[in-house]
Amino acid sequence: MAKFQIALKSYLVEQKRVGLEKMLSALLRRQITVSKLIMELGLSKQDVETLELKSIGRISEGLIEYIEQSLGAIEGGHRRYSIIERYYGLDGFLPARLSAMSARYGISRERVRQLKERALAHWRNPRQMEYLSQALRLLCYRNASYSFSPTPASSQVIDFSVKQNQIPVQLTEAQQAALDKVSLMKGGIITGCAGSGKTLVAIELAKKLGSENKKVLLTCFNRALADHLQEVLHGCPGVTIASFHALCLRFAKATKVSVPGGWNQRSFLDKFPEMLKLATMRDERLRFDAVIVDEAQEFHQNWWHALKSCLKPASSELYSFLDDNKLLSSLNFQAAAHLPVSIRCKGNLGLLAREFYVSKNELEVVDAPVRNNLMPEFFQCQSEEEVQATASYVIANWVQEKNINAQDIVVLTPRLPKFSKIYQTRLKNGLRFVTRKSKVDNHIWLSRISNFKGLERKAVLILDLDSKFDMLGELDRAQLMYMATSRATEHLCIIGSSETWNFLHGDFARRVNVYDEPKELIGTVGNTTYPASYQHSDR
Repeated sequence: MAKFQIALKSYLVEQKRVGLEKMLSALLRRQITVSKLIMELGLSKQDVETLELKSIGRISEGLIEYIEQSLGAIEGGHRRYSIIERYYGLDGFLPARLSAMSARYGISRERVRQLKERALAHWRNPRQMEYLSQALRLLCYRNASYSFSPTPASSQVIDFSVKQNQIPVQLTEAQQAALDKVSLMKGGIITGCAGSGKTLVAIELAKKLGSENKKVLLTCFNRALADHLQEVLHGCPGVTIASFHALCLRFAKATKVSVPGGWNQRSFLDKFPEMLKLATMRDERLRFDAVIVDEAQEFHQNWWHALKSCLKPASSELYSFLDDNKLLSSLNFQAAAHLPVSIRCKGNLGLLAREFYVSKNELEVVDAPVRNNLMPEFFQCQSEEEVQATASYVIANWVQEKNINAQDIVVLTPRLPKFSKIYQTRLKNGLRFVTRKSKVDNHIWLSRISNFKGLERKAVLILDLDSKFDMLGELDRAQLMYMATSRATEHLCIIGSSETWNFLHGDFARRVNVYDEPKELIGTVGNTTYPASYQHSDR
């Protein structure tokens, strides 16, 4: 079984690289990055991308060290290097202004500028530029884990202008087979790992049943997922969409059923389902021909009895879609179909999510294209300031260098967003964090991990994996990591402590056999087995 790969990075080293690229851009009088400069040396695009993921930080530090040694060999070179080091931030800290360095060295601002320009003029000499190129090429070979195959950069140009969301979405053969089977059975359970397309099949099932002039209810636990389903199925005839507790509240108000005050855990677990039962008893027009439940592992046993009351007496069409990871659901059930392939998380992203998938079924990972098989990144941070600076850097890099829209980014935390270390952090370029999904271009969603289940984003940043997270039990940490790491389609970055880094490499799935423990059998509705779960998250 293939082992996942994750790149361990340092915020300080990344800042050094950014400073180096600013200096190189000024030196060459054009916008340049270390990766582009390496490609111009004749390395193939694939080789450059491999270096960018694994060794670009070490290469940048090595090039900075060479620049320091080369300048130090000439008269007055040490002073010139100290000027450009602080001006461009080659030491990993924020760049200093000319006026600040003027006060530090006791010389005029103009003199500081002259020393900076003389340092750049030294490298503009053709012979020095050739030496710099040779040093960069040598650093690339030293930090590579294999031999390069130099290829002209021009032959590696590929057009990636077509976005994935422009390609029509179609069900895979396994998804279509699962849909056909439960449609034929008039009910049933479809299981699958995170990202296997269960929600997509649920959407297509709702469309199919609605087109048959049936009155359909599509419900789930998380409000954010319900909002997403509402957007996708907007205008679909015959389909009602609501989160479970919103459905209970809506039907209770429609039939004047008393709504308890002081909402708490007991209200959500016991009183809301009773409200739904009373409402459907008072008005049978609220009942449905079919009920579809997505993320069904979140539903408790008494909630299923309440949903049964939403079905018309002559109907038993109850469809359930659930994740069979035993970290999320502890009860046994008989599935009509299973979706084993992670469609969302490919390559290294899927291998990482599989580390926390505990089931008697195997999670199959699809190989990602070479360009898209990016390694997840991990930054070790301890203090709140380090977390804030690193998160700001990662997001700025995604937006500016990877051209990712702010709405395609989500920041996930295991705690309530207002208690996150970055809750009030100011970002560059007018970006800001919001705690609800927003359609504003510069808004980045900051969400609790449990509230984002069933959804996905192109880029996912996971943080607040600190000492409080490390104090959680192993099963709780594994559950949160499974839910969080399986949300990304392309880019994944984790900011955590050294203990979290060790936990990621602890071979959790190979040490835990939760599914071998005896389980409580559950009941059925007609010919449909309905699951329950001891787990639940915020409404």
